[in-house]
Amino acid sequence: MNINKMIYIALEYHRNGNLAQAEILYKKILKKQPDNVDILHMLGVICSAKGDFDSAIRLIKKALNIKPSNYHAFYNLANIYRDNKRYNEAIDCYQKAIDYYPDFVDALYNLGILYQEIGRLNDAIECYKKAIQTNPGLFNLHFNLGNALYDKGFIEEAIKSYRNAIRLSPDFTAAYYNLANIFKERDQNDEAIAFYKKALQLDPGNIDVYHNIGILLHNRGLIEEAIRYYKKAISLNYNLAEIHFDLAFALLSIGNFEEGWREYQWRRKLKSHSINFAEPEWEGITNEGRLLLYEEQGYGDTIQFARYCDIVSNKGIKVILLCSEPLKSIMKNVNGITEVYNYKEQLPEFDFHCPLSKLPLIFRTDLDNIPSNIPYISITPDLFSFWKNKINSERHFKVGLAWAGNPEHRNDKNRSFPFEKYLPLFSLKNIKFYSLQIGPSSLRKINKPEGIDIIDLTEDIKDFSDTAALIENLDLVISVDTAIVHLAGALGKKVWTLLPFSPDWRWMLNRDDSPWYPTMKLFRQTKSGDWDTVIKMVYSELSAYTK
Repeated sequence: MNINKMIYIALEYHRNGNLAQAEILYKKILKKQPDNVDILHMLGVICSAKGDFDSAIRLIKKALNIKPSNYHAFYNLANIYRDNKRYNEAIDCYQKAIDYYPDFVDALYNLGILYQEIGRLNDAIECYKKAIQTNPGLFNLHFNLGNALYDKGFIEEAIKSYRNAIRLSPDFTAAYYNLANIFKERDQNDEAIAFYKKALQLDPGNIDVYHNIGILLHNRGLIEEAIRYYKKAISLNYNLAEIHFDLAFALLSIGNFEEGWREYQWRRKLKSHSINFAEPEWEGITNEGRLLLYEEQGYGDTIQFARYCDIVSNKGIKVILLCSEPLKSIMKNVNGITEVYNYKEQLPEFDFHCPLSKLPLIFRTDLDNIPSNIPYISITPDLFSFWKNKINSERHFKVGLAWAGNPEHRNDKNRSFPFEKYLPLFSLKNIKFYSLQIGPSSLRKINKPEGIDIIDLTEDIKDFSDTAALIENLDLVISVDTAIVHLAGALGKKVWTLLPFSPDWRWMLNRDDSPWYPTMKLFRQTKSGDWDTVIKMVYSELSAYTK
């Protein structure tokens, strides 16, 4: 067979995907023409496709030694290096391909992707922009540029790039999805939902989209609609614990406790809530033995569900509690608990274990039978006296303030606010304010406005027992949704809880009282982010105590 015809047939085999026949002919050709650049290059490509990267690199390098200007060979060699995580060599080869052919869009595109993968976002953006200058009609270029711009924090430019990608490819689901995510992060819920729904039209089986629409509807207070989207996502994949957990929040917030508590148990399949013991789990049937109850969520949850310990103890079971160190001393004063340990201590022997947050399910808690034997937490007389002497303000109405929760909480940006939001309250007479705020937002760590009279004794707070004793010496606690309000409620103190528009499940909806804490009053946002109106309501009510 004529050598030229053999080359033609070999290349046709390759183009048609018949790599085995192409490889046979390529090797025959190289026996006759060992320096044939194109055949060395193509055989290298086949070796790469087979996973024989060493042979691929050797063959393509030989081709480049013969013809250094072969930019396609540099491009394919770069792809091989990239696939093998030899990133510096890949970058060098992509760059050489571009040097020989500056308008080589594929090389610019793949080099941009590589730069993005290794965190060189500025270089990635430059590559994508150069590729777009050469061929502005490729939607993937605009999409990847949008991704890089987003990662760099250039959100408006990213939005523009995603919109360009959609203009060029109206059925490009990922661009709609990424736009929706941006608007969700910016709390522009209407825009986010619109883009999610467009993505859903194009990809009706996208579980993440159903889940995210559910979250946004939940945030807007449209709970029944949110539940429908959560359940649709679960119908597509039943085993996604995070969606079950969000569904539980929605169900509990509307008072559907029977289904809500069942869904709530899915939180234990989340990595952040996993804990295991060799002993069997208590299901509420056995009425004797030693039961280890343990916290698995935040301080507030532990305080809220600790009310069940007395009920468990009354069944004849000895209750041992495992909790975080800051709660240990106050949990010793919870009715029904006999021993308390922290997570660093050696646990005693026990017969069963159970998370605190499973107890509402075990005892079939609904709105009519929430345990409300308040107070169920107490403090020692000595500690009460210690803090009474520190406060020493008999003549004034004493109000404790807290304004921020744990910044790691998933809804903290909505539930917390700056101390300055409270400033209107300081114009009221005959009220003495005390800070209950600890952590990164405490008065000692922020710039308190001058002339504001608030007493800060938090430097002497060692744990929740001190906080409880301080609260016991106050007349009223005003706080955002943190462990402080749970503690005040469990102590039976008057507490006003300030809630975001979309509050945590336990505060439910459309009510100003709490079935969990009889001494609590709820002040709710009427629209998302509007704390000023909440403070005005608090001001109006608090002013009654100044007369």
